[in-house]
Amino acid sequence: MTDQPIHPDVRPSDSHESVQQCPYCDRPFTSDRTHDLHLGEKHEERLGETERVRYEEATEEEEEEIFIFHIKMVVLIGILWAAVVMLYMVFVS
Repeated sequence: MTDQPIHPDVRPSDSHESVQQCPYCDRPFTSDRTHDLHLGEKHEERLGETERVRYEEATEEEEEEIFIFHIKMVVLIGILWAAVVMLYMVFVS
């Protein structure tokens, strides 16, 4: 057994690339974006100007992805609803 804590943001990979680590709490991350988001959310008072800009960019990128996901879900729900109505019309009438 290892003494290192298991973090949900770190997934095992086949590559031997080094992961990002938080300079304040040593938490490992698999991507720059999750690293930047962590710094802005957990260590905001310690951030320098460059880190703050990277956090804001990562936040904007994440918000865009969530918005696109929501649009896809609304379209999917609409398609499913239309399919149910069509099936109801075919089998009930």
